[in-house]
Parts: sequence; structure tokens; C-alpha cells
Amino acid sequence: MISIAITAVAHYPSAINLPLKMDPTARLRGWKELGKEVGKIADGMKAPYFIFSDKYQVTSELAFYVRGNPVTYNINLGRRMNQYDLWPGFYDLKGYDAIFVMTGDNPLPKRIGRTFERCDKELYTVKEGKRVLRDYSIFECYGFKGMERKAADHF
Repeated sequence: MISIAITAVAHYPSAINLPLKMDPTARLRGWKELGKEVGKIADGMKAPYFIFSDKYQVTSELAFYVRGNPVTYNINLGRRMNQYDLWPGFYDLKGYDAIFVMTGDNPLPKRIGRTFERCDKELYTVKEGKRVLRDYSIFECYGFKGMERKAADHF
């Protein structure tokens, strides 16, 4: 009987209305919705453009959930090294436009703002029913000027 209850909670955590901070599966949900939103924004942009984030998980989920599975990039704004640091980056894609995605309601980091002609912010909220899973700051950035690649702070 206990195993049935545990299995039910694992598959339908919203049924017991766990607070998001206590729900270990909350971080697994909402990515498809974010991918659709970023895809809609990308549809309105003129090519060429690129998609990037400051978080490894956001970057990889966008590569999976945005229609067409685009190449995505992960900028180092003071994080440990990850696989994206070994792959070619976006740093020399001068003249491209971009979509930059951050978790939470955040201002555009100065390092990024300096490298584009203009960036416009949209706050996107992913909900599950009436519950808010996460907010994302999505920036449409225009006129990339190029950027020096920053080495990872630590491994």
C-alpha cells in the first residue's frame, strides 16, 4: 500500500499540493512551455540569431524544447566550467540578433547589455494550473557587437 502511495505522489505530485520548494519534481516541469514561448519570439526575429542563457539547465532545455532543436549557448557570468565551455561559442557572431533567457525576474546583466545595440525584456511566467512554477526574463537583443570569451572561474 505504501508503494502505491509513493508511486502516485511521484507521478502526480500536484495531487497532494506540495509547496514548490518541497516538490522534487517541480524543476522537471514547465520546459515545454518555455520552449514554445522562446520559439514564438524566434519566429518574430530576423535571421541570423542565436539563443543563449547564463544557466546550463536552461540552455540545454531550450536546445531540446525549442522547435527545430537549435544550437544554444551558455554564457559564463561567473560560474563553474561546464560542457558548453568546450564547444564553439557565440562570441564572434557579430551582427546577429539573439534571445537571452534568465531564470527569475532579473535585469539584463551589464556584460551582456554592453555587447548589443538594444535589448528588450519580456517577463514570462510558467504556471501549472494556478500555481506559478517559475518566472523567466527573456530578452530580445539586437545588433551583437561581439564579446570576449570569459574563462571559467573554477571547475
